[in-house]
Amino acid sequence: MPNKWWQWVLVYPTLVISFFSAIPTFRTLYSSYAIGVPYANVAKAEEQRKLWVRNIDCVKEEKSVVMATTKTNDIVKVAACEDTGDIIVEVNHADGRKIAKWVSFQNLCEPCVAELVGNAYAMEPQGQVYIEVICQRWADSVHLYRRVKVGNRCFDEMVNTYTGEIVMRSEVPCIPCSN
Repeated sequence: MPNKWWQWVLVYPTLVISFFSAIPTFRTLYSSYAIGVPYANVAKAEEQRKLWVRNIDCVKEEKSVVMATTKTNDIVKVAACEDTGDIIVEVNHADGRKIAKWVSFQNLCEPCVAELVGNAYAMEPQGQVYIEVICQRWADSVHLYRRVKVGNRCFDEMVNTYTGEIVMRSEVPCIPCSN
């Protein structure tokens, strides 16, 4: 029977191998807890965060946004980033929930496009609106604060960049932000 810790390592190498092979799982568990998403969604949440960071300058620009209303009165807004080709989709659900998520240009696939086109035909077109991001800044390591101008109205929004959830939105005067 081994008496010292290093003797245990020599006698039972599977314990050491098991410990080191579990490190990625522990990292994912920690990330799940730290960013507040289910364990199975950590990779998708981290990808959303990377897309927000990659497209941070793109969302500052005024751009044409296509807007449509679904049969269930959800409002869908879609805009493309010219630099990267990534697409931001914002959904204002009829029940008040709001979410904004990025679709990576590299991850677009034919079945996904076919589904998006099929869903678009089910919507009632609303025409184009222009959305201008007046200012934005990182509120913390998870949330992006931004002031957006939609038509003649302005809103302060707080976006969870991992889940895409717009956790706060309130109408404000259309004035420049004070950093």
